[in-house]
Amino acid sequence: DGVSKDSAEAVKWYRKAAVQGDTDAQTNLGRLYFDGKGVPKDEIEALAWTNLAADAGVGASVRNREKMELFIGKEKALAARRRSKEILNEIETVKQAANLAAPKN
Repeated sequence: DGVSKDSAEAVKWYRKAAVQGDTDAQTNLGRLYFDGKGVPKDEIEALAWTNLAADAGVGASVRNREKMELFIGKEKALAARRRSKEILNEIETVKQAANLAAPKN
């Protein structure tokens, strides 16, 4: 399938950290999607994850976002922004589930 096992494993772990709000993982996940390493190349998913880290103020992601938006064009950039909102909803759901599962004092 053209996807390296090591890269696929990296995607798995970056995704786990990224959905917990880890901006470094979000940055790295965006790069892997953009390059098609460990996952099929997906410019919209790449920019969606990059947006999250850029919105949190990660300098590298701000720069990557600007380059990606120019490369993929306005229509895909808008689709990526919508996908970023979906991911934020997924992150919020994960946080809520973790709070419910946490032992009460």
